[in-house]
Amino acid sequence: MNPDALRMLKHELRTPVNHIIGYSELLLEAAEDDGIDSITAQARELHKDAQEIAATIEKHFLHTTWQDVETCCSSLWAEVGPALRRIIQRSHSFRDQSSGSWAQDFERINSAAERLAKMIHADYELDEIAGGRVIEFLLSLRAG
Repeated sequence: MNPDALRMLKHELRTPVNHIIGYSELLLEAAEDDGIDSITAQARELHKDAQEIAATIEKHFLHTTWQDVETCCSSLWAEVGPALRRIIQRSHSFRDQSSGSWAQDFERINSAAERLAKMIHADYELDEIAGGRVIEFLLSLRAG
């Protein structure tokens, strides 16, 4: 695998994480400005988990080569899966407890987290997607 393909893969994985980070920062800022402590705490937790995931992705792809990229993705899920599940569960719950723009931002966070889970883990919600995008990406690189 050439370095450009690895960079593209890492970029694809980081994009939904960056969405989670960005929306949680927006929620945090707005909630702090409005003095809504419950949303401030929720946004802080989501942001912390997303930062952890971003750091783990960076760590995993620091020295990854084509030969070990599939193993890298498997171990990546093992490390980010718990934080990603927390984000999905919390954002879903917070969305249902909120209204208006708060609910929309929690929905955006939830969508990004679910998209990342589907990209990393081939068995994540198989009723919605047959195989993770990472696996499809890897197979397309091998074919082309």
